[in-house]
Amino acid sequence: MQNRTLFSKKKNGEMGKMNRRDAIVGFLMALAPFLGFLIFSLYPMGLSLVVSFFDLKSYDLSMMEFVGWKNYKFVFTNEWVRRSVRNTIEYCLSVPINITMALFLANLFMKPLKGVRFGVLIAYIPTVCSIVGVTLAFQWIFEANYGVVNTIIDALGGKKINFMGDSRYFMPAVLVISVWMKGTNILQLQAAMANVDQSLKEAAQIDGANGAQIFFKVVMPSISPTVFYVLVMWLVAALQEMTVMQLISNNGVGPDFKAMTITYYIYRMAITNNVTEGFGRASALSWVFAIAVMIISRILFKLSDKFVTYD
Repeated sequence: MQNRTLFSKKKNGEMGKMNRRDAIVGFLMALAPFLGFLIFSLYPMGLSLVVSFFDLKSYDLSMMEFVGWKNYKFVFTNEWVRRSVRNTIEYCLSVPINITMALFLANLFMKPLKGVRFGVLIAYIPTVCSIVGVTLAFQWIFEANYGVVNTIIDALGGKKINFMGDSRYFMPAVLVISVWMKGTNILQLQAAMANVDQSLKEAAQIDGANGAQIFFKVVMPSISPTVFYVLVMWLVAALQEMTVMQLISNNGVGPDFKAMTITYYIYRMAITNNVTEGFGRASALSWVFAIAVMIISRILFKLSDKFVTYD
């Protein structure tokens, strides 16, 4: 009996050491990303909030001058901020276009057609390609004199279009690039369609529903959570877009400043126009923009209660 008690105490002691060791290992593994969050996310966010109330046109924080809400007043009254907002909203049109195209292709790829796998591969290729490489390729395609599109237009007897230099055609060209690059949407929606209960489709067919009715009454409600996820993710990404337009434009801002989105204007305020605007105004615009994105996301989640079903 005494030996059994000693063995039990020894076993409990060993288990206690193992639990402590596991706890220490788990703590150390969680510590690295937590420190990374503190240093590279939380601290810059807090610092930018403080700087937004100061005038700062240098990397030296000791040169900050308190201006109160002046930077935020500038954000809400400046014409260039309003123009960057309009450009960003215009680019966000790519989101419904992308989702509509992705739904069409995903539904098409679900049909027993020849070459479907090849089509899926082609649709996904843009996702693994470099954004810089894709953008430069499209810059050549839309080139004013010898680009692919203008060569075809010229061969048909039409007038060549200066996509990169004409403000009327710059954003449509950018939207084409955006639509072409979003192959992941197609695969996500196709995977959701593959999980739709086939008995629901069969029941709808027995009741006399046609293909369109089955898609909108059966398939769409079933895949609505995935559609909503794609909508939120790509809308937030579109609101922060700046790379494609800066690469494809000849001067960085595009014709009539069409390439100057909110995020790019924040960069210009802090870096390019540092002498006249500086980090304070850039930080203020960053916080206003971040709050606006959070509000938009909250509204979308609230509206999702009416069209997203999780049954």
